[in-house]
Amino acid sequence: MRLTVPIPRRALAVTAMLLLAGGAVWAQGTAGSITGSVVDAQGAVVPGATVTATNVARGTTTTTTTSAIGRFDFLSLQPATYKLSVEISGFKKNERTVNLGPNDKLAVGNIRLEVGEMTETIEVTAGRVLQSASAERGDTLVAQQMENIAVNGRSYLALTTLVPGVINTNSYQTSGHAGLGGISANGGRTNQNNLTLDGIGNVDTGNNGDQLATLSLESVSEFKMLTANYQAEYGRSSGAQISVVTKGGTQSFHG
Repeated sequence: MRLTVPIPRRALAVTAMLLLAGGAVWAQGTAGSITGSVVDAQGAVVPGATVTATNVARGTTTTTTTSAIGRFDFLSLQPATYKLSVEISGFKKNERTVNLGPNDKLAVGNIRLEVGEMTETIEVTAGRVLQSASAERGDTLVAQQMENIAVNGRSYLALTTLVPGVINTNSYQTSGHAGLGGISANGGRTNQNNLTLDGIGNVDTGNNGDQLATLSLESVSEFKMLTANYQAEYGRSSGAQISVVTKGGTQSFHG
């Protein structure tokens, strides 16, 4: 005999809330995007051009094609330095290098192609790309910068003092999981900051806002802190959003 046990409506509601919360976790991460357009020397759009984003450290590539209006979009790239390569028959190949931080939304603008053979290459050396696709305010440090900064205590949270508008009253001379409290961004409460490690929440809410896990500064690939106007994808806290990305493997030997 088969028995049917009725499920209370409250239990169904709780289950639905848990499923929705689980789905929200998938929205967190460190991937960013690179967008732009390809035009010719007269400014006309170039559809059908092949655009390749190559991770300089790992050698992995992602390829797309410009749309009918000459636009290209790389919507999910991990933080790294990328070489953008644009090529199409009848034009010289165009290459440029950009740095993509955690959750960055980079708009590289118009990439202008010159008439010529595809075997010819134009390399564009550009500085930091303006964050024009988002109104967020903050700063990003990469591994090379962190290697040249003297940090007392070797805690990555000490890097928050380099961001404009941030006051940090902590002392990091003693190692441990403390140090997240005492950081105020633009006059915000010191207990309203959020910290993620490789896109995963790293705030111990049961211990007055300390870290759940710690790692050495030498293990950090990129450090990013947003202080204002960040997107709705950042949740939990109304203060600063601190993103820490750990180092990964590369195609070069280090020993």
